[in-house]
Amino acid sequence: MNLIYDAPHPPKVFIDTTVLCGALRVDGVNRKILKAARFPHLFRPVVSRVCLFEFVRNASQGIGKGEKRVVYNQQEIEAFLNEFLDPIFQYYGSSPQVVLDHLR
Repeated sequence: MNLIYDAPHPPKVFIDTTVLCGALRVDGVNRKILKAARFPHLFRPVVSRVCLFEFVRNASQGIGKGEKRVVYNQQEIEAFLNEFLDPIFQYYGSSPQVVLDHLR
């Protein structure tokens, strides 16, 4: 028996900065979490504006350490937000527009 499937409402899951930064870097488990969040059957994602601002700051200042550090520009960050978060925001009726406006 799986309690998630038996629940009358899917649980809320907070998507934090670590998940967003990890999904930006590689196509791994963090991207799978974001892709799963597009479908409301397993869980309902919660992404705060503070988390989005922190993600943008981290990505623009660089993610990783030493030689593996990668700095992302505005276009790369916007492309990531549009591809992975916009479908979630569209489904749930919210928008990261405040964060995107801050990038400009």
